[in-house]
Amino acid sequence: MTSASVCDTCADKLFADFGGQKSAGGSCIVDDIDAVYQALKQYVEGTGIDCSLLGSKVCDGTVSIDDPDMQTSYGLNPEEDETTVESERHFILNREYEPISDVKKISVLSTVLGNICNADDESTASEIYSNDESIGISLKSMSLAGKQSLIDELVFNQYVYALHDDVDLSDGSLQFDDRPATDYADTITGDALETNIPLGCESVKILNVWMWIVHKLNEAVQECKAAEKTENYRPLDEAAALWESGLLFEMAEQLGPKFGHGTISDMIYLNRMIVDRLVAGSNIISKNNNVCSERDALDLRIITKETISYMTAVLIQGMIDAVFGELLEYGMLSSAEILAHCQVRRE
Repeated sequence: MTSASVCDTCADKLFADFGGQKSAGGSCIVDDIDAVYQALKQYVEGTGIDCSLLGSKVCDGTVSIDDPDMQTSYGLNPEEDETTVESERHFILNREYEPISDVKKISVLSTVLGNICNADDESTASEIYSNDESIGISLKSMSLAGKQSLIDELVFNQYVYALHDDVDLSDGSLQFDDRPATDYADTITGDALETNIPLGCESVKILNVWMWIVHKLNEAVQECKAAEKTENYRPLDEAAALWESGLLFEMAEQLGPKFGHGTISDMIYLNRMIVDRLVAGSNIISKNNNVCSERDALDLRIITKETISYMTAVLIQGMIDAVFGELLEYGMLSSAEILAHCQVRRE
């Protein structure tokens, strides 16, 4: 580092410390802020500007950081600055996850789902499901258009193969309920909303939204591998935001006690496992300016697979609760007995 060089500005009251040739660092120090304002005043008056029109402390030739006007107008009050920054930050999942990207629009999804679940009749619920694009896409389109993005993903194809009930002999494609099996989420949700709003409400969350979250988690891993991407954090942020705004976080909190799960640090067990992993994944992506090493990509893949496993547990709880809800609620049937019953029927 070279010794501090004196700026020829404001009569030796500004100092610059320049780094060496190989250094990009440096700093400029204001030794006497009043001298700076005095120089500005001289410039304003010398150019014939009516200082009163500026409404500035320049007119006085002095300024104090403690001056109330400076604190309010120029943000020199540290406490006020911290409050402002804090209010602009966006936290989700009990304020434990802070998205790097702007995913605030996704929060509208909870309103869309609420409107579906509380609709006065089936036709209104179906209309909202099919056409409300408050989040940029309708929930119906999320399934139909989104299947092109899901077509190579393992979990999606597991559902397609498990649910198909026929094969189109003309092209060999799998069918479900006389429609392409790849449309299973839309088929089930659409049918449910036409006859039973509460069932359709659950279906859109555990089929449409849930699978899109899984897709976003997989996408996060793929983009982590692509070092040239500059926004590879967005898919993981979207997955976290969808878990909350898709009301699946809330669902897990409600279902957990029915299955004997307790609370860990203000969250039901499954949510705690999910949120901890989402935060860990975000830390991996952001720690090196969003450029992942091979090790980072491997660690993120492990984390997302674990996250999907815990999310699958919530999905299964939701399905069981939809069928055996009252028996679980009143303790007439345990979750273990239900699973055993399902296994017997399968065999």
